[in-house]
Amino acid sequence: MLVLIGVLLVIFLAMVVFAVDVSYMQLTRTELRAAADAAAKAGVECLRRTQSADKAALAAIGLAQYNRIGGKPLLLARNDLEFGQVVLSGGEWTFTPGLQPFRALRVNASLSEGSASGPVHLFFGGLLGRTTFTPRMSAVAAQFDQDIILALDRSHSMAFDLSGVDWKYPPGIPGYPVGITLPPHATLSRWAALMKAVDAFDEIIGRANLQPRVGIVTWSSEITRNSVEYLLTKVTSAVTARDLELTDTVINGLLNGNGKKKGLKKKIEARASNVMLGATNMSAGLTEALRMLEQDTSKPLAKKTIVLMTDGLWNQGSDPVEVARTAKGRGIVIHTITFLPGAQQNEMVEIATITGGRHYFAQNAAELEAAFRDLAYAMPVLLTQ
Repeated sequence: MLVLIGVLLVIFLAMVVFAVDVSYMQLTRTELRAAADAAAKAGVECLRRTQSADKAALAAIGLAQYNRIGGKPLLLARNDLEFGQVVLSGGEWTFTPGLQPFRALRVNASLSEGSASGPVHLFFGGLLGRTTFTPRMSAVAAQFDQDIILALDRSHSMAFDLSGVDWKYPPGIPGYPVGITLPPHATLSRWAALMKAVDAFDEIIGRANLQPRVGIVTWSSEITRNSVEYLLTKVTSAVTARDLELTDTVINGLLNGNGKKKGLKKKIEARASNVMLGATNMSAGLTEALRMLEQDTSKPLAKKTIVLMTDGLWNQGSDPVEVARTAKGRGIVIHTITFLPGAQQNEMVEIATITGGRHYFAQNAAELEAAFRDLAYAMPVLLTQ
């Protein structure tokens, strides 16, 4: 009986020893994970702020030392850090080292014989034939500025109703030619549906910790003094307009000298009070959006995106697919939204596919808002893996 008790006691002590060291190993893994995450985030935040990989590396290494794993600080070397980008592939973000411009950082943290911090010493490792533990963790953080241009169709069809039928105005708006001379209906026009969708987009990105810069380009076709539209309205207009230049804040933040908000909602609403004229020169709108993105060089590492929305078929200008190929060569992603039956599908799909963007077909106002909401949520700010 005493022998059995002795054997059981040895087994119990072995289990206690094993449990203590296993728990300690798990604790050090958790501490190392937290330290690696913190270092990656600190480094990539510095990268965004300073646009310098060298300064970002110093920030990551410096912050790592404030995190203790197994009672000692995490010491990182420069070769423990890899700069690159995260690339969307198959619905998942994958880190690609060395890809420039740098927008992401991977921290490879280890506690081993060859590392500056050395291995973790176990309490009872000698009894089990292993005195040290060598955990390894990798953390990827990607924090990047985003420049987003909303390239919005403001051709006359945006004053039509939501049936998808050309020249069909909302109730209360007379038909042609009087309908051309009036602003779009405040609640039942296609422009009204777009206002609501953009407002939802604005609200979502406005809650982000790192808010993107957002600009607006609207486009249709040129209205000259020789046009029928001018004869009816006495209004001329350019094919494109920069309704909102790129700005660091969205609707609720930016004030101009007169104290008036210059956000997305105000700019879209301002258009609603004017007549909407012209045809659909989509390539001109895309080209102007590209130009706006490239003329602002204050944030060269910013991820550049265009959201292209139309309710019709391009019928003036050059093929917008060729502009999309130019955008792809410059690393600019174009997401496309076609609104209502009859809107162009094939080429809008092709534009999105060429540039790595998404295409949405919104058959009604609710689906248009859902598309803008989905895009707002899909714009990542900080990733860690």
